[in-house]
Amino acid sequence: VQVNISHVSSQWRRAALETASLWTGIEITARSPLEKAEEWVKRAKSALLSIELELYIMWEKIPTEDLAITDFDSLLAIIADPVERQFVQEAKQDGHADAVLTHFMILRVQRLLALLLPHAARFKKIRIAVDLTWVVRLILVRLLPCKSFPQLESISLGVSIWDSSKELD
Repeated sequence: VQVNISHVSSQWRRAALETASLWTGIEITARSPLEKAEEWVKRAKSALLSIELELYIMWEKIPTEDLAITDFDSLLAIIADPVERQFVQEAKQDGHADAVLTHFMILRVQRLLALLLPHAARFKKIRIAVDLTWVVRLILVRLLPCKSFPQLESISLGVSIWDSSKELD
């Protein structure tokens, strides 16, 4: 709706871009460009933010051609952060993700949190939906040190378990 309103005319565009409340609902999927979320955070100015993260990496075709990592041992060799190393090891053990998807998700979560955490004091609602349990744990491990969410009204966490025997064509 926000984008449609901003394309009616230059006057409507100016009004839409200056109305911070239009840009407070930020939805991020495994495929959505982070630049969009970054722009919406800017347009929301100081208004409270409702963040929705839907990171279903096993159910989507992820553009991974630029990721050269194809096995877990190579991935572990380049990850210095001990928390992220632990999540890679868990992903390897659970057998639900391959190294490329794990690498993609770690990079994605790092970029998301680098974008969003500076605005934690403005979070009104957070909804996180993933298909791999270690991803929600990785996000929570990064959120917990913030300790200050003065405007937060609700947080929702959901994990949909992936069943590879029921893949859709």
